[in-house]
Amino acid sequence: MDVLARCLSSAFKWAKRLNFSILFMIYFAHSEEQKLLQIKLSDINRNIVSEVDALGVLIDIFNNAVKENKFEKISFKKLLFSISKNQYELIYLTSEGQKVELELKKEDSEKNLCFILGSQDDLSSDQEAFLESLEVRKISLGQREYLASHVITIICHHLSLLRFF
Repeated sequence: MDVLARCLSSAFKWAKRLNFSILFMIYFAHSEEQKLLQIKLSDINRNIVSEVDALGVLIDIFNNAVKENKFEKISFKKLLFSISKNQYELIYLTSEGQKVELELKKEDSEKNLCFILGSQDDLSSDQEAFLESLEVRKISLGQREYLASHVITIICHHLSLLRFF
Protein backbone atom coordinates (compact mmCIF):
# COMPACT_ATOMS: atom_id res chain seq x y z
CA MET A 1 0.00 0.00 0.00
CA ASP A 2 2.88 2.37 0.68
CA VAL A 3 4.06 2.09 -2.95
CA LEU A 4 0.56 2.79 -4.26
CA ALA A 5 0.14 5.71 -1.84
CA ARG A 6 3.41 7.29 -3.02
CA CYS A 7 2.41 6.77 -6.67
CA LEU A 8 -1.04 8.25 -6.14
CA SER A 9 0.45 11.20 -4.28
CA SER A 10 2.92 11.86 -7.12
CA ALA A 11 0.26 11.62 -9.82
CA PHE A 12 -2.18 13.76 -7.85
CA LYS A 13 0.39 16.54 -7.39
CA TRP A 14 0.96 16.67 -11.15
CA ALA A 15 -2.71 16.37 -12.13
CA LYS A 16 -3.33 20.06 -11.40
CA ARG A 17 -0.18 21.21 -13.22
CA LEU A 18 -0.77 19.25 -16.41
CA ASN A 19 -3.45 19.91 -18.96
CA PHE A 20 -4.33 16.20 -19.05
CA SER A 21 -6.88 13.98 -17.40
CA ILE A 22 -5.11 11.29 -15.44
CA LEU A 23 -6.54 7.83 -14.99
CA PHE A 24 -4.58 5.93 -12.36
CA MET A 25 -4.83 2.21 -13.11
CA ILE A 26 -3.75 -0.42 -10.63
CA TYR A 27 -3.37 -3.91 -12.04
CA PHE A 28 -2.96 -6.88 -9.72
CA ALA A 29 -1.02 -9.25 -11.95
CA HIS A 30 -0.80 -12.33 -9.76
CA SER A 31 -2.25 -15.29 -11.67
CA GLU A 32 -4.93 -15.82 -9.00
CA GLU A 33 -6.02 -12.17 -9.10
CA GLN A 34 -5.63 -10.50 -12.50
CA LYS A 35 -7.79 -7.58 -11.45
CA LEU A 36 -7.90 -3.95 -12.43
CA LEU A 37 -8.93 -0.92 -10.42
CA GLN A 38 -9.26 2.41 -12.22
CA ILE A 39 -9.16 5.73 -10.37
CA LYS A 40 -9.94 9.02 -12.12
CA LEU A 41 -7.89 11.60 -10.28
CA SER A 42 -10.51 14.23 -11.08
CA ASP A 43 -13.01 12.18 -9.02
CA ILE A 44 -10.94 12.50 -5.85
CA ASN A 45 -12.58 15.22 -3.80
CA ARG A 46 -9.98 15.38 -1.05
CA ASN A 47 -6.65 17.13 -1.15
CA ILE A 48 -3.61 14.89 -1.15
CA VAL A 49 -0.63 16.64 0.36
CA SER A 50 1.25 13.68 1.80
CA GLU A 51 1.56 9.92 1.55
CA VAL A 52 -0.64 9.65 4.62
CA ASP A 53 -3.40 11.58 2.81
CA ALA A 54 -2.96 9.36 -0.24
CA LEU A 55 -3.12 6.25 1.91
CA GLY A 56 -6.40 7.42 3.44
CA VAL A 57 -7.82 8.06 -0.03
CA LEU A 58 -6.66 4.64 -1.23
CA ILE A 59 -8.15 2.86 1.76
CA ASP A 60 -11.50 4.55 1.06
CA ILE A 61 -11.27 3.71 -2.64
CA PHE A 62 -10.35 0.08 -1.96
CA ASN A 63 -13.12 -0.32 0.63
CA ASN A 64 -15.70 1.12 -1.77
CA ALA A 65 -14.32 -0.94 -4.65
CA VAL A 66 -14.77 -4.12 -2.63
CA LYS A 67 -18.28 -3.15 -1.48
CA GLU A 68 -19.37 -2.08 -4.96
CA ASN A 69 -17.44 -4.81 -6.82
CA LYS A 70 -15.46 -2.28 -8.89
CA PHE A 71 -12.50 -4.58 -9.46
CA GLU A 72 -12.55 -5.72 -13.05
CA LYS A 73 -11.37 -9.29 -13.62
CA ILE A 74 -9.22 -9.13 -16.76
CA SER A 75 -6.04 -10.73 -18.08
CA PHE A 76 -2.97 -8.62 -18.72
CA LYS A 77 -3.16 -9.25 -22.46
CA LYS A 78 -6.85 -8.44 -22.71
CA LEU A 79 -6.33 -5.25 -20.68
CA LEU A 80 -3.51 -3.96 -22.88
CA PHE A 81 -5.30 -4.97 -26.06
CA SER A 82 -8.38 -3.08 -24.87
CA ILE A 83 -6.37 0.02 -23.95
CA SER A 84 -4.57 0.06 -27.31
CA LYS A 85 -7.86 -0.36 -29.21
CA ASN A 86 -9.44 2.52 -27.26
CA GLN A 87 -7.22 5.13 -28.90
CA TYR A 88 -4.46 5.05 -26.29
CA GLU A 89 -0.82 4.90 -27.25
CA LEU A 90 1.00 2.45 -25.02
CA ILE A 91 4.38 3.46 -23.65
CA TYR A 92 6.42 0.91 -21.71
CA LEU A 93 9.00 2.28 -19.30
CA THR A 94 12.04 0.03 -19.51
CA SER A 95 15.81 0.51 -19.45
CA GLU A 96 15.92 -0.91 -23.00
CA GLY A 97 13.86 1.99 -24.38
CA GLN A 98 14.76 5.27 -26.05
CA LYS A 99 15.76 8.17 -23.82
CA VAL A 100 12.65 9.91 -22.52
CA GLU A 101 13.86 13.35 -23.61
CA LEU A 102 14.24 12.09 -27.18
CA GLU A 103 11.10 9.96 -27.33
CA LEU A 104 8.42 12.29 -25.93
CA LYS A 105 7.55 14.94 -28.49
CA LYS A 106 5.22 17.93 -28.78
CA GLU A 107 2.61 15.90 -30.70
CA ASP A 108 2.36 13.54 -27.71
CA SER A 109 0.61 16.33 -25.79
CA GLU A 110 -2.36 15.84 -28.14
CA LYS A 111 -2.55 12.06 -27.68
CA ASN A 112 -4.05 9.73 -25.11
CA LEU A 113 -1.02 8.10 -23.53
CA CYS A 114 -0.88 5.06 -21.29
CA PHE A 115 2.38 4.56 -19.42
CA ILE A 116 3.13 1.03 -18.25
CA LEU A 117 5.25 0.74 -15.13
CA GLY A 118 6.31 -2.72 -14.08
CA SER A 119 7.70 -3.85 -10.77
CA GLN A 120 11.40 -3.90 -9.99
CA ASP A 121 11.50 -7.20 -11.88
CA ASP A 122 9.93 -5.64 -15.00
CA LEU A 123 7.43 -7.66 -16.95
CA SER A 124 7.72 -11.32 -17.85
CA SER A 125 9.16 -12.26 -21.24
CA ASP A 126 5.64 -13.35 -22.30
CA GLN A 127 4.21 -9.96 -21.29
CA GLU A 128 7.00 -8.12 -23.08
CA ALA A 129 6.48 -10.21 -26.22
CA PHE A 130 2.80 -9.28 -26.16
CA LEU A 131 3.70 -5.59 -25.82
CA GLU A 132 5.99 -5.98 -28.84
CA SER A 133 3.06 -7.37 -30.85
CA LEU A 134 1.10 -4.22 -30.00
CA GLU A 135 4.02 -2.08 -31.26
CA VAL A 136 4.35 -0.36 -27.93
CA ARG A 137 6.80 2.52 -27.61
CA LYS A 138 9.63 1.95 -25.17
CA ILE A 139 10.97 4.80 -23.08
CA SER A 140 13.94 4.69 -20.75
CA LEU A 141 14.89 6.87 -17.82
CA GLY A 142 18.40 5.41 -18.01
CA GLN A 143 20.10 2.55 -16.22
CA ARG A 144 19.41 3.86 -12.72
CA GLU A 145 16.51 2.27 -10.86
CA TYR A 146 13.84 4.57 -9.45
CA LEU A 147 10.89 4.18 -7.16
CA ALA A 148 7.63 4.05 -9.15
CA SER A 149 6.56 7.35 -7.59
CA HIS A 150 9.76 8.97 -8.86
CA VAL A 151 9.14 7.54 -12.33
CA ILE A 152 5.71 9.19 -12.30
CA THR A 153 7.25 12.52 -11.30
CA ILE A 154 9.94 12.31 -13.99
CA ILE A 155 7.44 11.40 -16.73
CA CYS A 156 5.04 14.15 -15.63
CA HIS A 157 7.89 16.65 -15.64
CA HIS A 158 8.75 15.70 -19.23
CA LEU A 159 5.08 15.90 -20.22
CA SER A 160 4.87 19.38 -18.68
CA LEU A 161 7.76 20.50 -20.88
CA LEU A 162 5.93 19.50 -24.07
CA ARG A 163 3.76 22.60 -23.99
CA PHE A 164 6.86 24.81 -24.27
CA PHE A 165 8.17 23.30 -27.50
